Amino acid sequence: MMNQPKQIKNTLLFVMMIISIHALAQTSELQGKWILDKVVTNKGEPLEINNERYSNELIYSIKPNELQINDQKFKAQFSTSKIKTPFRSINYSFEGNYLKISDPSIDRIEYFLKADKYVAKYPEFKMKEIVREQDTLLVANAITDYDFNNELILDDFINKNMPIRESKKYNNLYFKIEFVLTKENKIKEIKILEPISPEFDNNYLKALKKAAPFFKNNTNKNLVIHIEKHYVQFYEDREDPNERKLHEILLKADALYRNNKFEEAIVEYNKIKALPIKNNHYKMTINDALKNLAISYLATGNQNLACENFKLVGNITDFSVRNYLLDFCKEE
Repeated sequence: MMNQPKQIKNTLLFVMMIISIHALAQTSELQGKWILDKVVTNKGEPLEINNERYSNELIYSIKPNELQINDQKFKAQFSTSKIKTPFRSINYSFEGNYLKISDPSIDRIEYFLKADKYVAKYPEFKMKEIVREQDTLLVANAITDYDFNNELILDDFINKNMPIRESKKYNNLYFKIEFVLTKENKIKEIKILEPISPEFDNNYLKALKKAAPFFKNNTNKNLVIHIEKHYVQFYEDREDPNERKLHEILLKADALYRNNKFEEAIVEYNKIKALPIKNNHYKMTINDALKNLAISYLATGNQNLACENFKLVGNITDFSVRNYLLDFCKEE
């Protein structure tokens, strides 16, 4: 009887050790890059077609004490069933290969696949190979390419290391740069494909070189990376009357769309197609409008015109329209 307290203590220690090992294994399994594959309501039903989550890019990058959701990083704590950030608490579990995410305050359940499993299921996301001067390179995409290991995301790091530029000085709004990230994590062969101005371009290059030490190539080959920036101007700084007209049309069309007045929204959104907006200006804004136009066509029963407009936005590797194309626009 004298040894009973000691036995109880040893048993408790053993149980705590097992729980600790399980928690460690669970949180270790969490780490990595997860790609959203499907979303349903809490009752397991499909989302409505005009739900903003019906088709969108959602990538969770999980590291010890950190959760990155697309381009936002948060400090995080992980237990066997919860991910806690300073702003919210997320429930999670594993179902086969899926990471199941739910939030009690939101009526949806999200299912994620690890990046390698996602690419295996959807080979259209496999990185393309190109050959340059007898060297085979991979073209980066959002899923399995590289990490930027800094407390800031790459865009924020670049912006922090560039002079502030006033909106009204943006005569050209579209910028595109290409560079190679070697398998040894060195940046080389930098090319500005769409310049904004000599001053802006040089400042961007300086900021990119400061960012270089934080890149990590996740492949075993040299990696071609493209970065596109679509800057915008405040309404009062827009000198082009077509760009001012775009703003006015969107205000009206978006209001109609939000109020489920889809037939009227179709009329307004279609006016955008006649505007001669130059040099990729407002490309992202226009694509958002075309997506809403396509959804409006779906809502009013015109599937063919819906698919035509979804395809103007992108193909099945574009997350913003991917699920619509797969669900409604499969070619026979």
